[in-house]
Amino acid sequence: MSLSFRKPFTALGFALLLPFAAVFLNGCQKEPAAPPGKPATTAALSADPATELAKAHDGDARAQLTVGLLYLKGEGVPQDNREARFWIEKAARQGLDDAEARLGTLYLEGLGAAPDLSQAKAWLEKAAARGHAEAQTGLAKLLLSENPGEENLEKARHWLKQASRQGHHEARRLLSGLSDIEAGLKTDAARLRAWLTETPPEKSRPPEEKNSPPAVR
Repeated sequence: MSLSFRKPFTALGFALLLPFAAVFLNGCQKEPAAPPGKPATTAALSADPATELAKAHDGDARAQLTVGLLYLKGEGVPQDNREARFWIEKAARQGLDDAEARLGTLYLEGLGAAPDLSQAKAWLEKAAARGHAEAQTGLAKLLLSENPGEENLEKARHWLKQASRQGHHEARRLLSGLSDIEAGLKTDAARLRAWLTETPPEKSRPPEEKNSPPAVR
């Protein structure tokens, strides 16, 4: 698949996307549900590959996502980005919001396929429309990095409001800073990049965010 965009991409937007594509990959997906007492972020990696693969072949969307994550990380199976994308896309096409969000980040990062902004945006939009807070936040960041003009500002504001209502910490931070974008931050690539990728101070983050393990890659 060749690199393709729905419309001409600004130099500012392209310069901004590259540094924080990995941020989307880590942040735009909730991990599969874990059994009681087990951290959610370890659920996929602790799954039995053979069992999950059998369920995935039977069409279980959650198992397909889990198998994709196992291939992405190389846990219990050979690390293989193409296989990861194959299984995650199968889950996404069944309407699983976690898979839609993850697939969007894979296309953005160029894992398992060539980077494709239009595909990344399309899958993030699907997950965002289903109420996936991480996808809503990631989509807002993508819109702002692509072209922080008035149209994208309004779209980003919409998605950040949706995610903020779900208590998403980063969405609230970004929403509160949109006035800076409108005041001229959009003309400064370095400041915009720093603002979009800023890590919130530890003291301002909810307790459950401070101690949570890193997201699966």
